[in-house]
Amino acid sequence: STDDSVELLADGIPQEAIAKRQTVVLNSVRKRNSPLGYIRRGRVSSVVASPVMDGRFVLGVLVADSRRTGAFTGADVKAVELFSNQIARVLQRQRIHAEIERSHTGLKVLHDESSRLITSLDLDSVVQNTIEGVRRIAPLSIAFFLKSDRSYELMGTHGFDPPDKRKFSLRNTVAEVALKNRQQMYVPNTRGYKLPILPFDAGSVASTLILPLFYEEEILGVVVLLSGEINPLSSYQIELLEVLCNQATISLKNAMLHAEIKRKAITDGLTGLFNHRHFQEKFNKELNRFKRFPRPFSLLLIDIDYFKKINDTYGHPAGDAVLKGVARIIKKTLRDIDVPARYGGEEFATILVGADKQEAVRTAERLRTNIMTAEFDAEGNKISVTVSVGIATCPEDAKVKEDIIDRADKALYHAKETGRNKVVAWTESLGKA
Repeated sequence: STDDSVELLADGIPQEAIAKRQTVVLNSVRKRNSPLGYIRRGRVSSVVASPVMDGRFVLGVLVADSRRTGAFTGADVKAVELFSNQIARVLQRQRIHAEIERSHTGLKVLHDESSRLITSLDLDSVVQNTIEGVRRIAPLSIAFFLKSDRSYELMGTHGFDPPDKRKFSLRNTVAEVALKNRQQMYVPNTRGYKLPILPFDAGSVASTLILPLFYEEEILGVVVLLSGEINPLSSYQIELLEVLCNQATISLKNAMLHAEIKRKAITDGLTGLFNHRHFQEKFNKELNRFKRFPRPFSLLLIDIDYFKKINDTYGHPAGDAVLKGVARIIKKTLRDIDVPARYGGEEFATILVGADKQEAVRTAERLRTNIMTAEFDAEGNKISVTVSVGIATCPEDAKVKEDIIDRADKALYHAKETGRNKVVAWTESLGKA
């Protein structure tokens, strides 16, 4: 408007032109019983209103008025209509330009984030890159879950504080509905929904988008977007998010396969503990760490007593069952930071990170007791075993790897020679024996 005082009303000539989708001309307002449709300073006697159209869609209405009665000729009406069409073309070009700009921006984000996903084989990096890519497309709250046996592990969040718990069941949630339907689920207004979105409180949620991550028939996880606003996402954003999550699914599967290959390369196939080669690498890293940050650590060498008798009496499958059972107890007894390994045959080794000799002895005794009181089922036979343990501590006993191993081995030998089923820590007196 060229007049700041104009106030549009809910009914009248502009609204009539919009409703009819055609030009309305009134050369004598006083003869019209219905309202003018807007208020402005001064008298209005003649009006021409032409809708601004983009196809069949009304963008607005162009109105010209005059104080004179009968002010508009046919040529004037055509001029208003021509100008209305020109405005429509300008707005159409502007809309198309905005759509192209939006598409270009969205596709660039998709290209950038997909490139980051493709180049990563680390599972945590794939998760964080996916969250960052989703956030760039739709800056909402985000929760990323990975399938973990029968539950789902919360791997990362954005926009809210994560709960202390990491693993959840998604039963009886909206997320479970999307997973069962095996497709994305957009709920633009969650008010009135009886099911919770997630199994924990993520703040005020008015809408959600749930994107299951399927690799062929296998479910890998699910990405959940949350917003406190109703209907915050456009269909274009949802399309971009679907494409990004499809790429994330492939990258997740690649990262999982890479992690599995890496795990097999460093673990013993029978027991699932670290193999001898990886144990030596971990030992070297712990020694290097000790040189930078002096803190004690202990080596345990663990040997199953009379293991040959088990193989001779029950057969090698029974011996394998005992090895696997002992390995399970070792892993369960130790802390996550410790390094358990199959050292060779029926012998195991463990690095107790940050443990001095007294703590190492307590841990070894707890381990010996747990193994002694356990029964292993081997093809219907209940087998009980004991272990002997030798201990050496760095730096109290030695600071060189070969010396630490040698002294733990001598302590183990002394345990076996003096009756077995016992824990012996290295002392200087053993070296003199």
